[in-house]
Amino acid sequence: LLLTKPALLAGAVVWLIVAGSNTVNDIRDLPVDRLQKPHRALPSGRLKAPTASLVAWLLFISSLILASLINIHTLLLAIVAIVLGVVYSLYLKSSVLVGNAVVGLLSGLAVMYGGLSVSGVNVWITLAAGIVFAFVFVREILKTIADLEGDSQLGISTIATRLGSQRTLKLFFGLVVLFLIIVAIPWFMEYATFRYLVTIYLGVCLPLAVAAILLWVRLSQANLHLALTLTKMAWFLGLFALSNLR
Repeated sequence: LLLTKPALLAGAVVWLIVAGSNTVNDIRDLPVDRLQKPHRALPSGRLKAPTASLVAWLLFISSLILASLINIHTLLLAIVAIVLGVVYSLYLKSSVLVGNAVVGLLSGLAVMYGGLSVSGVNVWITLAAGIVFAFVFVREILKTIADLEGDSQLGISTIATRLGSQRTLKLFFGLVVLFLIIVAIPWFMEYATFRYLVTIYLGVCLPLAVAAILLWVRLSQANLHLALTLTKMAWFLGLFALSNLR
C-alpha cells in the first residue's frame, strides 16, 4: 500500500501542506527569529516576506490539486489542515494550550489522511492518530519551556509564560506519565501486537522518560536541548512502533 498511487499522492500532499504551513509560521515568527535565529533565510534578508508568502500559496494550491486526484474526502481534509495550519500561525501560536493542541491535532490528521487515501479510516488508524496527537502535544509543552525566555521578551503568551518554568515542568511530567499509560491501551484492547508494546516503550516512552528525568534532575538550557533531541528521536522511532498496531 505504501507504493500505490494514492499513498504516494497523499505523502506529497502532506509534505506540501506542512511546507506551506511552516512557511506561513516563519513569516509570522519573523520578529522572534530576528532576535533568536538571525541566520535563517527570512530574518537575514536572503528571502523577502512577500516572496515567502507567494511560495506558501503555491505550496497550498499544489497540495489541493494533488489531493483532488485521490478522492473528495482527502481534498476536504486537506482544506481543513491548511486552514488549521494558517489559523495556528496567525492567531493561536500565542495561546495557552490551544495552539499546542492544534499542532498535535494536525500531526494526528496526517495519519488519518494516509488512511483516507488508501483504505479508509478504521480503529487502528484512529488509535495511531490519537497516540501521535498525544505525543506531539506533550512535546509541544516541553518546547514552551525551552522557548520561555524568548517568548517572554516578545510578549508571546504560552503555558510556560503563564505558569512559569517550574509549574509547566510539573505539567510536562504529568503528561509524560499519562502518555505512558495511553500507549498501552491498544495492547490491552487487543488491537496491537506485543511487538508494538515493546517497540513503543523502548523507542518512544524510554527517550521521553529519560528527557523527563534529565529535567527533573536539573532544569537547564543544555538539558532542555538534550530533552528535545531525545523526543525528536522518539518521534521517528514511534512511526516504526505504530506500524505494529495490527
